[in-house]
Amino acid sequence: MAIAIITACAGLIGILLGGGVRAVEARWSRANEAKSVLTALCAEVEAINRLANHRQFLTNLQHLRAANAALAGQGSGDGPAHWLVLELTQNYFEVFEALAPKLGALDPYFADRITRFYTYAKGVSENYRPDAAIQDGLTAALAVEALDNDIMLLQTVHILGVHISGFRTIVPPKGIIDPFPMIFAAEEQATAASLSDATEPTQPRIEDAVAARGG
Repeated sequence: MAIAIITACAGLIGILLGGGVRAVEARWSRANEAKSVLTALCAEVEAINRLANHRQFLTNLQHLRAANAALAGQGSGDGPAHWLVLELTQNYFEVFEALAPKLGALDPYFADRITRFYTYAKGVSENYRPDAAIQDGLTAALAVEALDNDIMLLQTVHILGVHISGFRTIVPPKGIIDPFPMIFAAEEQATAASLSDATEPTQPRIEDAVAARGG
């Protein structure tokens, strides 16, 4: 009887230990997958940001805005607008689209910022595709309004991109921290300054906005 009890206890302990080991392995596997997903997304975000800056996308939009504002100021606001058309030959969001189903493995703070980045980036780029509906009958006056919105959105994309690039080395903040009110205030100042001198646009920094919020 004693031997049977000992054997049963040993079996139970073995089951418990085995279950514990499997739980640890599963937890490690999830953490490792989340790290891999985050690393890949950060790399793509950083590449998109660098490419947009290298090709001076923001500066081009600011020049377009100034040209259309000049037309409107000359009384030709109802005339055809100056516009930019991008002949995109590849998918710059390929990594995100492939890993979107795995965003749930990331910390909610990381997933939120990354999703916003790609949503905003796609929203800006769509207006400048050859088949964009906005280009149909676009006037100079309407172009000024559209470009104001896109400039603001592109600055937000840049800010988020800089922030996201650092996710590989930071611990996500606890609780819900929303730096965007501060970011938008910085963007308004930067947009006003850059529109007065479109050759040297000013870019607000995510680090300053988040630091001001204690994030």
